[in-house]
Amino acid sequence: MKIDKIHEALHEDLRQMQNDGIDVYAVKYGDHEVSTYTYAYFTDGKNIGYIQVSDYFKLPEYATVHQPNRQTGDGFKLDDTKNYRDAFVVAPGWASHEDRMSVKKYDDFASFVISKANRGGGRFILID
Repeated sequence: MKIDKIHEALHEDLRQMQNDGIDVYAVKYGDHEVSTYTYAYFTDGKNIGYIQVSDYFKLPEYATVHQPNRQTGDGFKLDDTKNYRDAFVVAPGWASHEDRMSVKKYDDFASFVISKANRGGGRFILID
């Protein structure tokens, strides 16, 4: 998939990731054609992060990604970062001890994709 299918607010960040050797994926659900994707997952093969366009300011927002749990869901929104590598942490500095203890990271990107598929997730498409 070409990067022009991704919201333009994410282009600069996604290109930087790609220049650094990070793979970026959009997720397609069913046969529905999406004109513009507003979020993506990114990985170095092991670590996984999430980027989306903020609703209000139309700027990139980052989040961590981990296995879903009752304490912290499936990731932490990172409010004050412009560096995609911050999304590879276990938890942000403000997370409580209980929050941190609840986090179980995926072994790698492949295990994340399998887990999403088992929960009705869509098909991951590499953005070039």
